[in-house]
Amino acid sequence: MFLELSAVAALLLFVTGTATAMTALEFLRAEADNNEAPTMKEVVIKLVAKGYKNVPDWARLSSVTKKKILEKGYTNRDIDGIAEEAALAAGMTK
Repeated sequence: MFLELSAVAALLLFVTGTATAMTALEFLRAEADNNEAPTMKEVVIKLVAKGYKNVPDWARLSSVTKKKILEKGYTNRDIDGIAEEAALAAGMTK
């Protein structure tokens, strides 16, 4: 089952490409406008495609990512890396 999910996630990742190229500040603006869902959903797919387990849903990932941005003072760092760091801290495993 997990392999099938990984294959689907990898295919979706291939199809969607790298549309999540967003900085921390851009994420905070989108989050303030309640427009972060598309970006966070893509990040979740990327994390599953990388083979992570216990990946938070997009809403939880958004919350822990925002917390990590504010905690560390990130501004221009890419959202994918921040979200991965935040999800790992929240219990995601490989």
